Amino acid sequence: MEGLVRQGLVRSIGLSNFSRVKLQQLMDSPTLTIKPAVLQVEAHPYWPNTILIDWAQQQGIHVTAYSPLGSPDSASIMRRGKESRRLMEDAQVLAVAGKYNKSPAQVLIRWALERGTSCLPKSANEGRIAANFQVLDWQLDPADTTTLSNLKHRERMVTGIMWLDARGPYKSVSELWNDEKEQAVGS
Repeated sequence: MEGLVRQGLVRSIGLSNFSRVKLQQLMDSPTLTIKPAVLQVEAHPYWPNTILIDWAQQQGIHVTAYSPLGSPDSASIMRRGKESRRLMEDAQVLAVAGKYNKSPAQVLIRWALERGTSCLPKSANEGRIAANFQVLDWQLDPADTTTLSNLKHRERMVTGIMWLDARGPYKSVSELWNDEKEQAVGS
């Protein structure tokens, strides 16, 4: 990928789904000559990924959050159990949305932006896509940002099981994410 930058075929390098450990290994590599510019990882109030995002930002790497709405349609694909929650139906998310007369999606997108990340909300609905852009002319109160950041439930919605293979480098979710866990509030 560095060769593509040197040839002028791409302007910068982006990575996706690197744990902090794997990203640190890359950054420490003596062969690395061009630092990644962007890291795309799952991030939303149920999985804020705060440690990784803070670390990446300290390294000068921009973070793009995928699944900022909590990946509401992926439960069956990711084989999450019935105990899996739906972020956009969380009582605290709904309360914050009601306070601003905004949709839960708009509040979650605004939360992501206020953390200094860009985000990729997924929708095929033209109305929701347009509404998702209506997040730039208002801000969350600091108390509401704290409320969303401190939701007690912690759950990775995109578990990574689709990247596991007995013949590949990652045979377990634990190996894939280097056992990095998002700490629940107060733990």
